[in-house]
Amino acid sequence: MKHKTSELSGSLLDAAVAKAECIEVAQCRGGYLAYAESARIHAYSAKQYSPSTDWAQGGPLIEREEISLICPLFDSRLKWIAGVNASVSSREALEMDHQQEGETALIAAMRCFVASKLGDEVDL
Repeated sequence: MKHKTSELSGSLLDAAVAKAECIEVAQCRGGYLAYAESARIHAYSAKQYSPSTDWAQGGPLIEREEISLICPLFDSRLKWIAGVNASVSSREALEMDHQQEGETALIAAMRCFVASKLGDEVDL
């Protein structure tokens, strides 16, 4: 089933991140468990794979992919913004590729990661 990347959340977002990372996951009650022979995810194999809520899993991905985050200032109705290849144009406007929004920094960053790897729609 196709899903808009900008609307992914919870376990569907985590599954999309796993797909973008080429990590095999198995659905379990409340989310997904990652499993593979790869040393890269060995630490995650014993617990739920949830990079959209767990900084220990999502944080390294943000660093590796150089995802930029902008926090919402002074207005709780605004959302976090994430993007890659951030640059300032000649008019001092911030430009980013694969820009995505989210209620939290991790959600915005994981949506951005999925969009950069799989596009604006994901088949899950």
